[in-house]
Amino acid sequence: MPNVRKSAIWMTAISLLIFGLSACWSQTSTGGVTGQIEDAQNAVVPDATVLIRSVETNTVTKLLSNAEGIYSLTSLSAGTYSVTVNKSGFKQVVVDSVQVNIASMTKVDVVLPIGGVTETVSVEASGQLLNNENPTLTTVVPNHIVSSLPFPQQGSLEVATLVPGVQGDPQYDMGVQSEDPSVYTQPTTTGGSLAIGGGRPGSTEQLVDGFDVTMIGYPRAGITFSANSINQVTVQSDGLPAQYGRTGGGIINQSTASGTSQYHGIVSYRHYDPFFEAATYGQGGLRQDAHQNIFSGAVGGPVPLPHIKNTFFFASYEPLRATTKLYTRARVPTPDELAGNFNNNLNLLNTSILKSQGYAAAVAAPRTGGLAYQFPLNAAGFPFGAQYTSSSLYVPIPNNSVAAQLAQNPAAQYVLSLFPTPAKHTAFTQYINPDASYANDGNNVITSIGVADNDDRYDARVDHEFNNSDKMFVRYSKVPVSGDRFNFLGPTSPIDPSQESKIDSQNAVVNFTHIFRNNIVNEARVSYLYMDSLLSG
Repeated sequence: MPNVRKSAIWMTAISLLIFGLSACWSQTSTGGVTGQIEDAQNAVVPDATVLIRSVETNTVTKLLSNAEGIYSLTSLSAGTYSVTVNKSGFKQVVVDSVQVNIASMTKVDVVLPIGGVTETVSVEASGQLLNNENPTLTTVVPNHIVSSLPFPQQGSLEVATLVPGVQGDPQYDMGVQSEDPSVYTQPTTTGGSLAIGGGRPGSTEQLVDGFDVTMIGYPRAGITFSANSINQVTVQSDGLPAQYGRTGGGIINQSTASGTSQYHGIVSYRHYDPFFEAATYGQGGLRQDAHQNIFSGAVGGPVPLPHIKNTFFFASYEPLRATTKLYTRARVPTPDELAGNFNNNLNLLNTSILKSQGYAAAVAAPRTGGLAYQFPLNAAGFPFGAQYTSSSLYVPIPNNSVAAQLAQNPAAQYVLSLFPTPAKHTAFTQYINPDASYANDGNNVITSIGVADNDDRYDARVDHEFNNSDKMFVRYSKVPVSGDRFNFLGPTSPIDPSQESKIDSQNAVVNFTHIFRNNIVNEARVSYLYMDSLLSG
């Protein structure tokens, strides 16, 4: 039995190793630094000590240049680094402001001057304008832009549309549909309309921390992240390497934020109000009615435990509360119709007279038809029994009024009492004419359809560096979203027929990296993505 258990452990370890080695060559959201070390006579310098230090976390990775003077380190988080090179007989060289970006190698060649190691030469890294080692076109959206733009909603996916060659859907703000449900009942397909380099909308691959978060059922991002929770966004197109699949034009690659060696936090509040909007033309002076409150709270830094070193955390909570109303011209029952009197119902009036001469003239004109009972009546005057087999047997309703029957039906009276009238209208209905009569276009109100959205975002990430060769991070993100739609009756009406959307997105990630040698890295990754979308009425 012990031998069987030992064999199972070895098989599991080998499987994880194979998985990790394959992941090393697959899609990733990390970058790296590489370069060649030479002396002043352009001779390569082998076995030089290279220290790569993260400016954000102050962690250092040590490696040696090979026989050709080349050093290389991959699986670095996007950020700013310094590269220090020293070798006996040469001055120490420090290259500052080395920028590492997602899915790319930053080349930093170093020339060592003759001198003592106690002497230091500091230089500033200069960015490459052209990558002559990789045909992939990679465009980085600077982090300060990601964190500074006032996105229409909370997701930061919109920044991808700032990159040349990326197209979105013009019917949505910033070209990307919001994670939050709209007033309409179509599925929320966040990121599904993005197209890169002329590719078909919906064929863009979306990566977060190296994992594809594009849903299979329909091409939307299974989970989105706010600007506070994103470290860097890049767009890759043209000449993509073979490890990237399921894409028809390009890739949007994102890495999430992690803690640093210093404590940092942010607390913010943003409010969107219709007071600052212009009135909508043709809607009776009404403004586009959108109220939005976004709260953000995030904190990161070293884990505050005395015996834990090189461990950093990041956590955020960002709730959104919003109400959006769109106005349209429509018909609602008039006070006469709510009382059961349909003699002046629009369907019985001459609409050509209404359009040309107005409501009063249409009322004075002969009716185009009348209401009739299609069933026999019982003693109380209600339809009862089988429908008449011929329209010639239908019984006309006197004066097109069912007020007497309505007075005997408490349930119908209750339902109709919830409808607006000129004397009891709500903020969701504005009558075109004070008496609720029809305008020439057959409508009598400017009414609204709307949605009340609740969007809560939780993100937590912990990074730990065990030693010079081993590091890992774990992350959990949750985005529960709900949208309660309503019509002119308002969101609290018990007879509102509008549908409600609920979307629950969750993503758990574990990433472990081991460096065997400068250019051999084992990166084992596991991700769990869950999204449940429910539309109820």
